[in-house]
Amino acid sequence: MKKLVQTYIYIILLGVCASCTSHNNRLVRLSATNLFPTLSSEDVTAFVMDENGYMWIGTSNGLNLFDGKNYRQYMYMPGDSSSLMDNYINFLFKDQRKRIWIGTNSGVCQYAGADRFKTVAIPQEYRKINQILENSEKEIFFVTETGVLSYNEQKNKCEGIFTYSSSSRTRSIFFIDNENRFWQVTTDSIYCYTDSLNKIFSCSNPAAKNVVNAVMDNNCIWSAGGNGLLKLDLATLKTTVIQDSAYFNQADIVPRNIIAYNHKIWLIAKKNIYSYNESTNEFLNEKK
Repeated sequence: MKKLVQTYIYIILLGVCASCTSHNNRLVRLSATNLFPTLSSEDVTAFVMDENGYMWIGTSNGLNLFDGKNYRQYMYMPGDSSSLMDNYINFLFKDQRKRIWIGTNSGVCQYAGADRFKTVAIPQEYRKINQILENSEKEIFFVTETGVLSYNEQKNKCEGIFTYSSSSRTRSIFFIDNENRFWQVTTDSIYCYTDSLNKIFSCSNPAAKNVVNAVMDNNCIWSAGGNGLLKLDLATLKTTVIQDSAYFNQADIVPRNIIAYNHKIWLIAKKNIYSYNESTNEFLNEKK
């Protein structure tokens, strides 16, 4: 599994870095302070590129800033309020104002520049941050283990606006579409809510029961799991089962993860990486 993860990171993460560097020949190397030749941990959990072309890489043991050659490592420092809140990074996000947000097991912070981080005040019961979202009005939301928080920019604190039912806490992934509607993908269903969190739509998620992940791309939600791949068109609200569990098991495409990258849907399976061609309804083994 480690080799697969390394291959995944190489293809997707470093490929993005190379692409960005090619468009920015003046990318400045990081200063020599606290630079390392490797990541703080091989257990990569998240990544995002900033406006300068640097790649932020979250792991289970620290945050890393990659300039294409070296890594600067950031760790939680007890007693230092300007350091990370926790070394376990769950989610990284760049908002429309180009700010970098870091979701951890113990809360969320924002990179403030000069190797310092700004901590956001969060109620104790919402400490574990799984996702960070933003709507078209530049409002920030934090998805936690128990509910969704709305961030008050002026007060630098949050308030709970949505609490999960007990049945959806096992796995719940959120998205915000172009109309500022909230979409929640769970282990067996997909729900849609207005911006005030009133439920307006729901459908079953049969292809992706035991869902491993979901992505939103080109106004569609793609949900993958042990039982196949499902596409939900957000404009028509039509669901399409791309493949079922029998095909996935026969072809060894049971997904461990799904991402949208370079106008393609990618499935990370146990042994291989596949891209999905929607026009031909075929999966291409990218490691052959």
